[in-house]
Amino acid sequence: MIKKYPILLALVAVLISCEAEEFDIANDATTIGTTGEDLENVDIEIDPDTVSTSCGIPQRLSANEVSNEAINVTWITETTKQTSFEVRYVEQPESIDDTSTAILNDSTLIPAETNNVTIGNLKPLTNYIVIVRTKCSEGTFSQWSESVIITTL
Repeated sequence: MIKKYPILLALVAVLISCEAEEFDIANDATTIGTTGEDLENVDIEIDPDTVSTSCGIPQRLSANEVSNEAINVTWITETTKQTSFEVRYVEQPESIDDTSTAILNDSTLIPAETNNVTIGNLKPLTNYIVIVRTKCSEGTFSQWSESVIITTL
């Protein structure tokens, strides 16, 4: 089961209160309703690398193979400049307010050479948040994609 789930507007407040210079947050003013609440979709720059606007942001993240301990995630990108991709995933926290903190502090980074990756050693019946970015050259990346939530069987 896949649900598009944007990073929360609470991320802005959490990161501003941290006063950490390495985080670059931009609000793209898109609102998506989920569970009766309107949440702002925000872009997050987790790593202090260079973000290039010519480096295409991965789109349409989906899972085409899901089991009780693994998921295969695929995406598309509209650029031919990529050299590889980076995928971050984390178990969805119980509180929506903890989502941004979990992605920032607890996510696992996986390099990918193509536009798909299998994430293994997962817990059954568990929601995982997944985001992807394009690597266009050493130290130059796209912004992170919108997040998706994928549930293992």
